[in-house]
Amino acid sequence: MVGKNAGVISVLTMNSYGTSGIRQLQVEVTNVPAQPEAIVGPASLCGVGKATYRVQPFVGGIAYQWSLPTGWAVISGQGTGEIEVEAGAGKGTISVTTGNACGQSAQATLVITITPAIANNLIPANQTVCAGESTGMLVGSVPSGGSSVYTYLWERSTISASEGFAPAAGANNTQNYTPGLLNQTTWFRRKVTSEACEHTSEAMRIHVSAIPDKPVIEQTGSMELRASVAGEYYEWLRNGVLLQGNAQSVQIKEEGAYKVRVRNTAGCFSPYSDALEFFIKGTDEDTVKSGLTIYLNQANGKLTITTQEPLREVELQMISLRGQVVYSKYMPQIQTQLELELGHLPNGVYLLLLKSSSKQVKRKILLQH
Repeated sequence: MVGKNAGVISVLTMNSYGTSGIRQLQVEVTNVPAQPEAIVGPASLCGVGKATYRVQPFVGGIAYQWSLPTGWAVISGQGTGEIEVEAGAGKGTISVTTGNACGQSAQATLVITITPAIANNLIPANQTVCAGESTGMLVGSVPSGGSSVYTYLWERSTISASEGFAPAAGANNTQNYTPGLLNQTTWFRRKVTSEACEHTSEAMRIHVSAIPDKPVIEQTGSMELRASVAGEYYEWLRNGVLLQGNAQSVQIKEEGAYKVRVRNTAGCFSPYSDALEFFIKGTDEDTVKSGLTIYLNQANGKLTITTQEPLREVELQMISLRGQVVYSKYMPQIQTQLELELGHLPNGVYLLLLKSSSKQVKRKILLQH
């Protein structure tokens, strides 16, 4: 009966004459290999693809026999303690044994589950907005694959479509995302996770176009106003009502508070200009026949008086509603135009009284700066 331990077998002979010398044989006992303790590697896979499995602990110099689920294939390492495989679509069990001349060990096994790869992870196409403009909601598709239970993470980058991504601000863990106000071009993408599967969408870009500078209204003729900023389209208002025409200049037909904003070729509007209060006619003493045009730039409080013929011995006063003279100026002559700085006066309604050797003009002035 053979035991489990190695040792030495000894033999000798004996008869009536005596005992022979001893003969010995060293015996080594080889046992059936022990069962590998564990298989280390991913027990849950996302679709087909490559994976690596190994025996833990690994013992060198021993042959290992691996068995894979149907449809799987060993890429490299068969016969060793570590293999690389091409996973198929079917789930199943990976097993490994070791063997020698005495037999095969018991199997170590690892049950494998396969989750379908995530698909249909789509977000909107590229967009263009104007600086400081609110963007609409980015509506993402409902994914397919995985376990049908999904975790979302929206990411953003201001560098490019391939680098610099970090979690987007705000509520970034839902199917859809609202970026809010943007002041620079930004890329967005959505990462979807389900079980062992993760998928990142293609990045979409929201291009942020610069807006035109805030224009200033300039008077370029006795009855003409012009926006200081060049653009593709202009929107003029008088007393808050949209005027016809979209040119850089507008011909004045009525008194009122004029504003303008500019649109560039990207479709972005500037802020509205400050209002310019324009006066054409006043009291019975002051008619269009007087040849005077008076307009007020509310942005800087500058009052401009234009005359069609020179005025001599001119006395000008600004009178408050209480009858107090708050500004007074005397000029021997006004040739064509006079500019007055009224920015130091408080906001309110004033009466402008202009007297010359030949004319007397009254205007009601609304100062808002």
